[in-house]
Amino acid sequence: MCTGIGLVSQQGHPFWGRTQDFEQHFEYAGVKIPRGYEFTAAFTPFIADQNVMGIA
Repeated sequence: MCTGIGLVSQQGHPFWGRTQDFEQHFEYAGVKIPRGYEFTAAFTPFIADQNVMGIA
């Protein structure tokens, strides 16, 4: 079962998220990628346009 959440910033920008629930324990870590981060190890290198946070 998934859980979804939607938040709206004070500036009126929507942010959406969802979870994937499993009945077993997985190792996980928080991930934060700042805007402007350069991905050089990717097949096609690119620079992040937005800040990103998540769990991997």
